Amino acid sequence: MKAFQKRLRGMVHGRAGMREIWLIAYPLIVSTASGTVMMFADRMFLSHYSKEALAAATPAGMTHFMCVSLFIGITGYVNSMVAQHYGAQRHGTCGAIAWQGLYVSAAGSAGLLLAAPFVASLFAWAGHAAEVIMLEITYFRILIFGSLFFLGANSLSSFFSGIGQNRIVMLAHVCGMFLNVPLSFGLIFGVARLRIPPLGIAGAGYGTIMAQFLILTILFAEFLRERYAVYRVRSGYPLHRALLLRLIRFGGPSGVELLLSIAAFNVFLLLLGSLGTNELAAVNLTLSWDVIAFLPQIGLGVAVAAVTGKYVGAKDYVSATRAPYIGLIISFAYASIFVFLFLALPSRLVSVFGGSGAGDGFHDVRTLSVTLLRLAALYVLADAARAIFAGALRGAGDTRFLMWSAVVLHWCFLAIPGAFLIRRHLLGVIGAWIWFILFLVFMAIVLIVRFRNDKWKRIDVLGEGLM
Repeated sequence: MKAFQKRLRGMVHGRAGMREIWLIAYPLIVSTASGTVMMFADRMFLSHYSKEALAAATPAGMTHFMCVSLFIGITGYVNSMVAQHYGAQRHGTCGAIAWQGLYVSAAGSAGLLLAAPFVASLFAWAGHAAEVIMLEITYFRILIFGSLFFLGANSLSSFFSGIGQNRIVMLAHVCGMFLNVPLSFGLIFGVARLRIPPLGIAGAGYGTIMAQFLILTILFAEFLRERYAVYRVRSGYPLHRALLLRLIRFGGPSGVELLLSIAAFNVFLLLLGSLGTNELAAVNLTLSWDVIAFLPQIGLGVAVAAVTGKYVGAKDYVSATRAPYIGLIISFAYASIFVFLFLALPSRLVSVFGGSGAGDGFHDVRTLSVTLLRLAALYVLADAARAIFAGALRGAGDTRFLMWSAVVLHWCFLAIPGAFLIRRHLLGVIGAWIWFILFLVFMAIVLIVRFRNDKWKRIDVLGEGLM
């Protein structure tokens, strides 16, 4: 009994224990939950505006995320680089790493503005209804204009996560949420007293980028405060070639991994839209609930990456190995709630979407969504495990494996066969959804097996020449 109690105390209070991970994770979970609330609220408002607006929101939003994902992966690796330098007591380098992330954000945003007109043609290729395509292009163009705000905030959030100062990240995102929800509501439906006309899906886009601008402003103001002088945040702004190349070397595979993953899923999602507007709206409605189950897991995965990176930097591989398993306990506890909700109460969850503005056709969307939501319960735990072990591998620097696994698994097991089966009408929306579930379960197994083989222990992220 005493041995069990000692082991339990070690799991909670020891190095890479539950307490350490939770103290880093909970602000990130709240931060990602705030983003989830913004996304969910926009989808809910749009469902009451029109079925077509709901159908357009997720493909356009995912296409925007696909475009910025390469740079999100690179700037997100600021977290692991800072964590490893922090763990190795190289505090003075941390601020310079954050600045390199900001430079990547600026360069990436400029490139995306030039590429936007070409990307918009994807919606026509997917074969969506003409009215939905117009709404998708409108929403996408607004979001791409605000890419600098997304990427800059991601760089600074990653810096604060790397040094374990996540409360400011939480505060900034909560403030963004409190601005976004009422602002998007007013812009979508209009405010007669202020002479603001109903903007529909465009209003959702404007509300989103304004909230992201507020988040970036709060984080940058905090970043420059005197309390972070030990990290040389004010003097580390020059372009540092060695750090920038190292960020791209290790963050680049993360970015390519994310780009290829999101691109494959986006192709799959766009093709589902070719099955009909009702089918696309039902998938988007289901994903609106799914992101509530999954996005907070990303925050926990970032925390696991930070803790793993910290102990890898300190050469404490025992603690680094423990981190994802402790994180998995927290992750499964949260995910289990949604397994129950998706199985027991799908009709009530779906009923919050749609209204008199959606028309009689929305009944069919709700009916299909109930089935998809019940099926989603089958992959919630696998999705949680995928987020945790991907975070652990990323924190350890095993980003090349994550990149290649994304190429093989997402394209060879999801996008290409999914496109063939859907285009040939061999799969309906239910069959395609089951295919997606099997893919997620398989991917989670691959990441767990990779972490357990310990190859990540031989990767050097720090570089002996960087001080």
